[in-house]
Amino acid sequence: MRRYYLYFIVVLMALLSGQNAFSAEIDEAIKNCDSTALVKLLKEKPKDVLNTKAKGGSTPLHWTVVYGYAEGAKMLLDKGADVNSKTESDSTPLHWAANKDSLEIGQLFIKKGAKIDARTDKGYTPLHWAALGNASRIIPILVNSGADINAKSTDGSTPLHLAIQQDNLQAIEALANSGADFLVKTKDGITPLYFVKSIKAREILENAISRRQETEQAKTKPSSPVTPNPAHVESVKTHVKEPPKTTTSQTQKPAVTKTESGTYVTTGKFTYADGTVYDGQWLKGKMHGEGTLIFQNGEKYSGQWQDGKKHGMGIYSFPDGEKYAGDWRNDKMNGHGTYTFNNGGRLEGDWNNNQLVNGSGTFVFADGDKYAGQWRNNKMWGSGIYTKTDGTILQGHWEANQYMGTNTVVEPITPIIR
Repeated sequence: MRRYYLYFIVVLMALLSGQNAFSAEIDEAIKNCDSTALVKLLKEKPKDVLNTKAKGGSTPLHWTVVYGYAEGAKMLLDKGADVNSKTESDSTPLHWAANKDSLEIGQLFIKKGAKIDARTDKGYTPLHWAALGNASRIIPILVNSGADINAKSTDGSTPLHLAIQQDNLQAIEALANSGADFLVKTKDGITPLYFVKSIKAREILENAISRRQETEQAKTKPSSPVTPNPAHVESVKTHVKEPPKTTTSQTQKPAVTKTESGTYVTTGKFTYADGTVYDGQWLKGKMHGEGTLIFQNGEKYSGQWQDGKKHGMGIYSFPDGEKYAGDWRNDKMNGHGTYTFNNGGRLEGDWNNNQLVNGSGTFVFADGDKYAGQWRNNKMWGSGIYTKTDGTILQGHWEANQYMGTNTVVEPITPIIR
């Protein structure tokens, strides 16, 4: 089962165990889908039936979803049950119906005035819950009823972000076919495409991108094939700055900071002849451990060191605002990391000797053209969207900075998983 489904079941079991706020009669009537018993209860004590809440704040209307009791849901609503009643985490009956892919009950709630974009305490809408539950049938119903397909949660995640993170293939396809934005970003600047895990998910998204491109091409009817600016077929390597290696003069032993044994200094600040300043840990006269090195021109590295070299986790900042944050090995960007450009571009993935060998992100070219998608060996490679300054958009497959079209099959790229 999916992780979220297990989580949802655990929550339901917890609520069931604490359901003492429900009378046994109400509980049994809904659980057994006993309309005769429910009619009797609604007649004898309607307020108790409509207003009672279980532990966690769920109402009888919420629980008609759990037991698939559509007739009971209609009876409760006809007697005045609040279709927008909330649990303690602010989930509504429509959230529950969306997660369970309960078409009949969900449509009933919408007809009775359920708030289509109601928010939980995490900012999730019913469409988010549908994505988490892989509820593909109700997704188009919600969208056609006015749900914001690109609604963002408190951390900026859209339903498509969540569906791809969970590898919920049916939900991914339903959202993609309903017009979900592939390039919308979370607060951390991550697009849904970054989280692609399986080849099947990638195929679904690529097919959706192809269909959209065909639709756009049919509208614009270009007279000739559109290609990126020829100048852009070069490697992005030339745009990624390489932090300088630590020089010999910057690794020499500080003259006045020996320990009594004369072997190493645990912590200390030292200014070199060229004005470079290091403040941090030392071992045998070399930068080793945690420390910060600041150059005269404003460049700065703050992170881990080994034997006088940048090695481990660290952040290197350039004077113009660009920076790399991630893993280092022997003074070079090696391992997982993120390079942020000063023009809004951002590349994240696996690096080797200062090159992005496998990852995803956005790169903005000097003339304003932009590519957002997958990368390999510092080149556009995989699924991506290229936007030209004149508004032309190319969506599809790329190999070594070359646009291969929408129906080209390329070797799957190993996904980057944070």
